[in-house]
Amino acid sequence: MVPHRANEEEFYAQVREGILVFLLFLGTLVSAFRIIGRFQLKHRDTYDEESSEALVPRLLCSCGLTFAALAFLFIPTAVIMLYALPVISSNYYLNWLDASLLTSIARYTFFGTILSLFGLIPLAYFYTETDLFKGIFGKLHEAFSVFLLVSVLTYILVFIMRGIFGLEHKPHFVILHWWICSTVAVVSCRAIPLGVMRIFEWVQTIPLNSKEHEEANERLGYLERDRIVLHQKVEFHQSRLRKHMFDDLKAIEFSNSRMLVNNTTRSIFTVLQGLKSEIHYTEKVHHEIQQRARRSPIQRSLGFVVSVVVSIISWLLFICTVSMSLFKGLFSISGKLFTLDQYRILSGLTKFEDILNWKLVETGSEFILIVYFILALVAGCYQLEPLRKMYPSRGNTSMKNIIANVTLMLIIGAALPTIVPILGLTKLDLIELYPVTDYTIQNQFWLPFVYRILIATSSSYIVLDRYLLSNLST
Repeated sequence: MVPHRANEEEFYAQVREGILVFLLFLGTLVSAFRIIGRFQLKHRDTYDEESSEALVPRLLCSCGLTFAALAFLFIPTAVIMLYALPVISSNYYLNWLDASLLTSIARYTFFGTILSLFGLIPLAYFYTETDLFKGIFGKLHEAFSVFLLVSVLTYILVFIMRGIFGLEHKPHFVILHWWICSTVAVVSCRAIPLGVMRIFEWVQTIPLNSKEHEEANERLGYLERDRIVLHQKVEFHQSRLRKHMFDDLKAIEFSNSRMLVNNTTRSIFTVLQGLKSEIHYTEKVHHEIQQRARRSPIQRSLGFVVSVVVSIISWLLFICTVSMSLFKGLFSISGKLFTLDQYRILSGLTKFEDILNWKLVETGSEFILIVYFILALVAGCYQLEPLRKMYPSRGNTSMKNIIANVTLMLIIGAALPTIVPILGLTKLDLIELYPVTDYTIQNQFWLPFVYRILIATSSSYIVLDRYLLSNLST
């Protein structure tokens, strides 16, 4: 009876984990689908079938954005959850929250990032490049054919690289993940300092004095008038468009079921698109200034002080942690990583009354470090010149631009389990949870050593040069 009961409990535990993981991914997928819809470029007046044509790549990008978001959120959330699990799991109604559930979420998430990066996102891109006048199934067939061809070429390239570098014993996905981590590590050496500066610059935009409050209210009036003028121009050109479309219907021509419009109609389309982009930008600035103008002086001052203190503490904590990790490796001080169960025992609560102890400080510092690193890396990537052009804007982002942004998020999310422990931002062994990588990069000791030096020195120098050295020189 006992073995039967144990097998039954294990079965229901697996079913419960599957349901919870499915609900988590489904909820995140719906949110990602709505977010992409908010950023997606609208052509309602130009193409009636635009929404149906963009549905397939939008769904594929939503899946990719789901895995990328979960990859970003899992590491800091796992640090907090493992701290509270010993107390939470003792509750009869919450005993399903355990390390096994976190392990399942991690494995599905990290495997999904690789699957989306090398499967779903390329398929979405090839779908957008297919013939516009084919049906959905025809476009899917063409996109899938091109995807298979590119996949075969990629497989051959990886196979050749394995032979050149003597890595025949390594799986293909492991080698692809090495390339991802190497690319992110190289880019982050430049992106993280820029991201740190971007965070400090954002803090400085929080207004302090009443003069800026008055200027914001004054500018709101100008923007409101500009918006009215732009809407009047749109109505004027739409009336012209309807007139020319009516004239075109008198002399309509068909060629492969396509209606040919004259150059005047096309020029009106172009003007309308430009006006809509200008209206979108004006409304965005109007909303930002309106939110700023509504803040009271006390709220703005407190927000500024708190933001400055948090940003400075996070930056100092990040530099000190990376430097400590560097010196530990330099002086052969053990920096052992722990599995989920080991980390839960090491840093977890024993009882709820002991919530305020040194473990909370350590867990909180790891959470702040990981969140700060992710924010600095993402913000810094969008400050780089090649990537700055694809920065998304609400309601004015093309589908190809959305695909590029989701690809960037997936690349960063796929590299986080390797890069975060290298910098010493957490003691949690994330690679043990990753199904398509190993410890080869960590075993090449000179790579983490050089990476820590570059991150610590560049992040320190750019801030000190901006706020201290430049003032001393003047």
